[in-house]
Amino acid sequence: MVRYFPNPYVEEGIAEKEPSHDDLTQQINEYIKNITTRLQPSNRNVDGGLYVGVTGVSYMFYYLFKNPLLKDSKSFFIEKAVEYLQPALDSSAGERTSFLLGDAGTFALAAVVFKAKEDERYTDFIKNYKALYNQYLNPKFLKCGGDEFFVGRAGYLAGALWMHKELQTPVLTREEMYNICDVIVESGRDYSMKSKSRCPLMYHYYNTQYLGAAHGLSFILQMLLTVPGYLQFNTSAGKDVKSTVEYIASLQTKEGNWPCCMEELVLDDHKLIHWCHGAPGTVYLMAKAYLVFNDQRFLDSCIKAGEVVWQKGLLRKGPGICHGIAGNGYVFLLLYRLTGDDNYLHRAKMFANFMKSEVFIRDSRLPDNPESLYEGIAGTVCFLSDLLTPEIAEFPFQDVFSNFNHTEVQRTNSWGYSHNGSFDGLVGALQRREAEFGCSPVLFKINRAEVVDYVVPTWKTKHTFLFRQPKYQASNYSVYTRPLDGVVWRCMLGVLLIAGLTLNLILKVKKTNDFFDGRDSSLSLIWLLVCSAVCQQGMPVNKNAVSARIIIFVIFMFSMMIYQFYNANVLSSLLNEQYYYIRSLKDLLQSDLKAGVEDMLFNKDYFKRTTDRVTLDLYKAKIATDKHYNFFDAEYGMGLVKHGGFAFHVDTSAAYSVMRRTFSEREICEVGEVQLFPPQYVGAVAVRGSQYREYIAVGVSKLLENGLMSRIKSIWESRKPPCAKQRYSTIMAVNIREFSMALLFLVCGYIISLLILLLEIYVHKIKRITPNRGRTHLKKIMKVHRVKNVIHKRPLRKKITFLN
Repeated sequence: MVRYFPNPYVEEGIAEKEPSHDDLTQQINEYIKNITTRLQPSNRNVDGGLYVGVTGVSYMFYYLFKNPLLKDSKSFFIEKAVEYLQPALDSSAGERTSFLLGDAGTFALAAVVFKAKEDERYTDFIKNYKALYNQYLNPKFLKCGGDEFFVGRAGYLAGALWMHKELQTPVLTREEMYNICDVIVESGRDYSMKSKSRCPLMYHYYNTQYLGAAHGLSFILQMLLTVPGYLQFNTSAGKDVKSTVEYIASLQTKEGNWPCCMEELVLDDHKLIHWCHGAPGTVYLMAKAYLVFNDQRFLDSCIKAGEVVWQKGLLRKGPGICHGIAGNGYVFLLLYRLTGDDNYLHRAKMFANFMKSEVFIRDSRLPDNPESLYEGIAGTVCFLSDLLTPEIAEFPFQDVFSNFNHTEVQRTNSWGYSHNGSFDGLVGALQRREAEFGCSPVLFKINRAEVVDYVVPTWKTKHTFLFRQPKYQASNYSVYTRPLDGVVWRCMLGVLLIAGLTLNLILKVKKTNDFFDGRDSSLSLIWLLVCSAVCQQGMPVNKNAVSARIIIFVIFMFSMMIYQFYNANVLSSLLNEQYYYIRSLKDLLQSDLKAGVEDMLFNKDYFKRTTDRVTLDLYKAKIATDKHYNFFDAEYGMGLVKHGGFAFHVDTSAAYSVMRRTFSEREICEVGEVQLFPPQYVGAVAVRGSQYREYIAVGVSKLLENGLMSRIKSIWESRKPPCAKQRYSTIMAVNIREFSMALLFLVCGYIISLLILLLEIYVHKIKRITPNRGRTHLKKIMKVHRVKNVIHKRPLRKKITFLN
């Protein structure tokens, strides 16, 4: 009887519509409904553990809980996971040390599920799992074969590694895992010698030398390759493991399949194409070997296995992952992650599509446990879930992409920032376990610490606003008012006003006594006199009275002293150290300076997340306005600082280097700094619970102790150039800003004088038109003076003649 359906998608040119996101979600929901209806979470369904019991259904719900595209149902999934797990906690699922068929798998799943539910009881299940450790060290652990996946040591290692990844913390120490690996290797060597095998390591399960994933050699070798660092720790074991993997690869048939066991090597046709026996399970060993040894032969073996699965993988035994279509579909998800070829993703979706076809529904066999994880549709649900997120797809407990033993350096354009719950860049690679540790240190952030481990701080980075300090804080006219305090200015004006009014009074009294004294004594004259005294100038005025002379002398002496103090203050302000007016972000916000920021992701992220009001106002007013988006590279931004009138937020290690090369001595001395945020420590990061954390911490600490880190820092981080300015060593210059108010005052004087001239011309014309008014007024004045002369018996001294 043929074990598989003919693949209707093999022929070229046949275009079959791929299932959409909604199609897959609908199919998942239908399977979940069938499972919850037909398989109740009761004690009578506990037997079989993860493989065919309710514990496997609990795993399915937990797997759905992790899928980021199904987050709307997360609470439902985790509650169902606990519900289906509870019967296995109340009664034993089988042998206590059996991972896939007994209590060991239950303990592992319980620890992970309760941790996801934030139930502190998860620590008890970790202890229960670790309590089994010593039993696996017994060389005669199980007579039937104590090294395979279902009930043996390889299963216990698989569970420990899976818990490590899910809990983000190691369950077994490196030494404990190495001890189990040593026992497995010795067991394989012993049986290889007894059975006179042609490879260094060989194992049996009930006296059959299986090669597949379920009970055989391929899964055992995959675990030895997966335990981080073991091949380097035990080099002789590493040689035997590699030799055995190469031997297994050599057993692949031309078609691409593998024999079920060593006893079937003599057969011409190997019909089993299941995960448990055949290419769909052995392909994971080849994939892991390719990732560890970087040998193209193993990748070619994977691709060859994929072809036989594509031809003969639509099994009649049902939809399960052990010996069903979903398990074979996982082969294409593995190849998609290995190669990035979208054709493999298309093939995986076609396998999912076939499970909805009438042919499959009508002619496929019903598994013994149709709702279970490995034989039934619970495993199919996991496969469909992975089709929604193929980039992170993994066969249950068999992720080949975790804990690489070879070095792979990736480059990314971001340190790692959160988007919709996941990170991009370096932190994202660590979160997805695409890398083991980061080569570039990153800033300490709370949300990053939730997904990666900060190993050790390396050094402190400093970012600040750099700008040339303005000479004066206020507007342009303050250049002329700054030398004297406001109280001094008011006292000075009061003294000059009193002196001017007193002089005006004296001159008027003098003029009244000396009729027709030809000298002017108006207020305008007094105002000009005071101004001339302040400006150290002179002008003619009636000085016959001793009192007037005293007032004029006092005005000129007072003005001379003020003038000396004023000039001395202006000169000293040029000679002395410049006063820093901008000392805080608020000062910078209120200043006339424009502002910009270095075009770095962490700066943009800071402005996006900060709640500081001054910072936000500064960002909206000067950095990201409606007209400007002032994010520049360090070289261009520092060029704007050099020009003046611009504040630039930049990493000082880059800014100081530009200052040394391009700034003059005077410009360096004028540079001020205002911090947007305090200096930040950066640290080395690694995957949560990384086995290499201790090594990284020790290595970086040694670099710090030996001075190598300081040497690197001196190369990459430039110091601030010192201000070498000596008093009187530079040329003092007055810029246009300081001179502008004098020019404005002069222009205003020109304009006012012209306006007054025009007004005088206009008045003169009016007087010429009406001359009689002026003559009549003069006659009245003469009459008054005659009356006064008669009274005082003083004749007129001058003769007044009117010209007609």
